[in-house]
Amino acid sequence: MSRETEAVEVIIVGAGLAGLSAASVVDGSGLSYKILEATDRAGGKVYSGSNEQGEYALELGAQFVNKDMTELTRLIEESGMHLKRTVSKPDSVYLHAKTRTDVGAFIESVDEEIVHSETDTRLSLAQTIEDWVENEQEEAIAKSFFTEESTVSTEHILAESFLDTSERYASELDDLTHQASGPLKQVIDYLSSQLKEEIQFKHPVESVGYEDGLYRLNTGNGHSHYAEAVIFAIPPSAGSRIKFQEELKTYYEPFLTSYIDGSVIKVSLTYEHPFWHDYEMDGEAVPVEGIVYGAYDGLSVSDSSKEGDHPRLTVFIGGDLAKDWVDRSEQDRHQFVLNRMRDVLGDQVEEYLDYRESIWVDHPYYGGGYSAQVHVAGLPESPDKLRTPFQLSIFASTELAEAFPGFMEGALRSGKSAAEKIINLVDRSDKR
Repeated sequence: MSRETEAVEVIIVGAGLAGLSAASVVDGSGLSYKILEATDRAGGKVYSGSNEQGEYALELGAQFVNKDMTELTRLIEESGMHLKRTVSKPDSVYLHAKTRTDVGAFIESVDEEIVHSETDTRLSLAQTIEDWVENEQEEAIAKSFFTEESTVSTEHILAESFLDTSERYASELDDLTHQASGPLKQVIDYLSSQLKEEIQFKHPVESVGYEDGLYRLNTGNGHSHYAEAVIFAIPPSAGSRIKFQEELKTYYEPFLTSYIDGSVIKVSLTYEHPFWHDYEMDGEAVPVEGIVYGAYDGLSVSDSSKEGDHPRLTVFIGGDLAKDWVDRSEQDRHQFVLNRMRDVLGDQVEEYLDYRESIWVDHPYYGGGYSAQVHVAGLPESPDKLRTPFQLSIFASTELAEAFPGFMEGALRSGKSAAEKIINLVDRSDKR
């Protein structure tokens, strides 16, 4: 069979939310296409599990949504679910683990100052934080919070790029207000089921060439695939591992290598009763919404319970701390988590119904959790360059989203935008 008869008009690399969103748009355009997924499942960093008895769902990857995240909200509803509120108490406190004081207002103030600051373009986020805090304890709290939030330790993040990412969060609402009523895998299954073409699993793209108006994608299982255009719906770090033909490499390499992957170990603990809603503080019982650990950069605990479901706490070990712990035994990590929780919440932390750990560190295809950040030696224009077509190719991922980067919503919007750009270019090239 000739190259021309084998070729499709568009190949989509990756079947995470960005890839599935892109595929949905291409599918509706009438262009011929293929979807190549490196792993054995769709969804990427959306990964639903359950407790051992299968009684309730647990999100081992991405989890939260708010009502301004309209693409994801629509898909949750179309897939047969609805939004449920994350449990939130109006008088809840965000504790500093060492002092047991409420630091929620302090973190909000630092966040506000940093987002609206005029920062030196080459400073790290850590250096920017140092300019806005008054003492070492405040510095440790703020750095730990932002490390967990971004899942990259603050000394590695280019402040200018972090501020740009923050500005692209297109909502005044908190990002944790809602969750899906059921497993998010249902959204992945729904998107997959709407496509005319089946996803080709275990097709990791290893090299890409371009000749005579066609891309050639060579996969690790020995196959070659041809297309007029390609949407690389994968994290920048995954893209940097692909061997590109010289002209593509010259263009893409500086931008793809400008990113450092996030790293996070996520631990979900389910309980019979939300004992942390009656935390004794200054002689009163107050609800705890979260805990930040200044002594452990990137460690936090959050109340992730949703209405009508079991009470749940989620521990996030982020940044370099996650990289330090990923090579330790699961038993060691389990003990570390319980010890740190017990330091603040007492012995009741051990009375969990279910304990589930998921690791998002240095994955060759998913990258890390939750997303990558431009590092201090990286190019701040990388997101814009990668989401702009080059020779009928384009990248799409949550990092590159023009709205809600770092979130599921961002991945969906990035995939949709990339597909629309490529469809327009393919249509125009066909009419020449």
